Order: sequence, then structure tokens, then C-alpha cells
Amino acid sequence: MSVLVRKYFPRELYEVLKALGEKELTTMEATGVAGVSHTFLLNVLPSLEMGGFISASRGQTDKRKTLIRLTDGGRYLLQALEIYQATLEGNYALVKSLVKARP
Repeated sequence: MSVLVRKYFPRELYEVLKALGEKELTTMEATGVAGVSHTFLLNVLPSLEMGGFISASRGQTDKRKTLIRLTDGGRYLLQALEIYQATLEGNYALVKSLVKARP
């Protein structure tokens, strides 16, 4: 993840969205896949849900488990972040090549 994206959007949050892009996960599964602490995840879930990026529900068989999934809004945000990052990397490579090409 580029420096500018990291500055405005924490890597941990990006990793959570990326992990959920694949499938519905419990909070414990998401912490393992995303490489974040359970405390971090529990602190950001309400904001992600209020923003419409994820949906959370209690497990059918085990009410102690919380299942989280990416919404269409979350998929859009994830895609936008990936495009933004690719654009920044491309611009950085262009500027770097122009600086090297100076006489």
C-alpha cells in the first residue's frame, strides 16, 4: 500500500476489507486473515457498519459469534482503494523515470 493511501486509510482497515472481499467471516477468522488484533476489529466494526461497508449478524447456531460480510459499498470502497493505489504507484514510477532522465 502506498504511503499516501496509508496516511489517510490505515493498512489494517484495508486488510480487513480485503479479507472480507472473499467471503463471510467470523470476527475471529477475520482477525487471522487480516492480521489485526481482535480489539482493533471490534473497535472499527461499528464505524464500518454505520458507513455501509460491512454488515454484521449473530451466528445462527452460536449467538456468541459475529459474522461479518462486505456490502456492495464495501466492495466499491475496496476497488476504489486498489485503483487509487495503482494510480499512485504509476505516477510515482513516471516521476521517478522523468527525474532520472534529466540531463
